[in-house]
Amino acid sequence: MENSPNTMVELTKRPPGTIYKEQLAHFNLESLRVAEVQPFDAGAAVERLCDQNGKKFLGVDIGGDKLGAFLYEAREGRLLPPTGGGFQLQKKSDDGVGYLSAAERAAEFAITNDIGVGISYAGTIEETWPVAGLNVKQFLEELGSGYGGDFKQLFPTLKQLHNDATAGLIESAVHLARENQERSQPLFENIIYLINGSGLGGAVLTGSEIHAAEPGHVEAIPQLIPPGYQPACGMDGAVFTCLERVAASKAGIEAIWKVQTGSDLSGPEIEERYMAGDERAAWLYENSTQAAAHAVMGIARVMGIDLHPSKTAIVGHGGGFKFLDYSKRMGQHLRPTLDYEPHITTTYRFSDNACLDGAATAAALVA
Repeated sequence: MENSPNTMVELTKRPPGTIYKEQLAHFNLESLRVAEVQPFDAGAAVERLCDQNGKKFLGVDIGGDKLGAFLYEAREGRLLPPTGGGFQLQKKSDDGVGYLSAAERAAEFAITNDIGVGISYAGTIEETWPVAGLNVKQFLEELGSGYGGDFKQLFPTLKQLHNDATAGLIESAVHLARENQERSQPLFENIIYLINGSGLGGAVLTGSEIHAAEPGHVEAIPQLIPPGYQPACGMDGAVFTCLERVAASKAGIEAIWKVQTGSDLSGPEIEERYMAGDERAAWLYENSTQAAAHAVMGIARVMGIDLHPSKTAIVGHGGGFKFLDYSKRMGQHLRPTLDYEPHITTTYRFSDNACLDGAATAAALVA
């Protein structure tokens, strides 16, 4: 893998990568940690939002590298910035340092104004408790010591707590349903939602049921792992290298770059190297799109989903999907196996932060 600048050859102009049967064999209900979340009817959700006009909801997004909160108002079936005074905050950090104090400020605002709260959390949850979060360890410790580890104690007006992937899935499903209704087209039967940011997460809407999934923690095969690079997955003590460690923008691309070069670069900075013709950067993004394509195919096979574009939408979210032609390249990897190009889009067509928006939408749907 050379690291010298060359004339850039776009990934989309290169032959597609292989979809390995050996990698797909690692996907099953257990390795994906598939869990039923709730029934969901996207068409009915659009109608429900129309009934909430004038009501306000606070969305809170607790991610791997930042915490954000934003106040929304329901108008004409959509959640929009309020016409009166608003509320927003953002805290960026590693390991969740400083998250709790920011969350307490958001909770105080919601309590004072009696506003329902929806939370999107980048980790495993159970009812109103976060039970795992590899990227927010400090926050979990402080939440445990101060509030018994319970979001409901921190946010008494909490309406809904979702994993970040299911929150983003809800927002995506509502948007796609509204869009298809406006075009007089049938709604998608299935939606596969894939987050590529700090880690690699996912969720699925199929059979009018939302399922949470953890594709990033499926074991990766050697063909997708750089030589000599063997970081432990860490989820539930797993020592094998998982897909998240090779595909995710931060836990994969940025981490591998640092190991191989000794320099700390962000995803956008590595993308700049790719644009300048750096073959190492090109390989990292190529490998990421190939691993992400396996995640989509693995989820589809386990969940019995037909990926034909008339039936299924694949929605990408996170910094990885901001990379030039990331979605298109994923589709190119999948096409030889599927014999068609799947419908792949991103949340950035309709939202700057679908997880944050989706948290508020989830709260509005049960208010």
